[in-house]
Amino acid sequence: MLKVVPAASVASAKPTTSGIPDDLLTQGNKLPILKPAFNFGEYLNFFDPSQAYDFYSYAAFTNVTVRVVKKTPPKADNKEKDIAADQDQVQENVAQSGGVFPGCQSLIIKYSPPRVVYLGQSMLMSTYRQLVEAKALSLFGPGSRFGNLAENSSVTIPRLIRLDIHSHVLIMSEIKETGSLENLLRALIPLNSQRDKGDYQPFFTEREHALENSSQIFIPLLPSRKLRTII
Repeated sequence: MLKVVPAASVASAKPTTSGIPDDLLTQGNKLPILKPAFNFGEYLNFFDPSQAYDFYSYAAFTNVTVRVVKKTPPKADNKEKDIAADQDQVQENVAQSGGVFPGCQSLIIKYSPPRVVYLGQSMLMSTYRQLVEAKALSLFGPGSRFGNLAENSSVTIPRLIRLDIHSHVLIMSEIKETGSLENLLRALIPLNSQRDKGDYQPFFTEREHALENSSQIFIPLLPSRKLRTII
């Protein structure tokens, strides 16, 4: 028999963090909950007040997601500026400069409150969604069960950096410039007409080409003889 749980109960339920490494968790008594408008700069300031960031927002419906880029530290004099003239080298130095996120020049931070962000307080939503995402990412982390698969695949998987259940924040590595599922589907739309007309060979050939050009998209692909099928 299906058990109906009130939305308020679902939204307020406390998820468990079993399966996520302890060093990727932030203890709930260390940081305050920042709301109603989440301040990403203030949040990061709790970790490392000496580091400045630039923030780039993504369109949001369920969560609030931003791309965070470490700012390059100011140069002491012209001589140092000349030495660090190569911008790529400067950015690499920033990424390796330690702090609480060493090795990351940019991050993706996702704020997932117990509601649908776009609809405000009127639509509650369980924070389990964030825990599920964190656990999925942890499965492909370094030294994890499927870590080798993530390193030897054309599919790029973000690395889980930190999960803060208390503040509803998930921090992950950035996967740089990638294609989007929307772009892939747009490329496949005109090919569907060929398939519907029964002209399968051009459809499969062109679809395979579209998939190869979008190999960084995070979608599951299964081999079917010599073809790949999106599920």
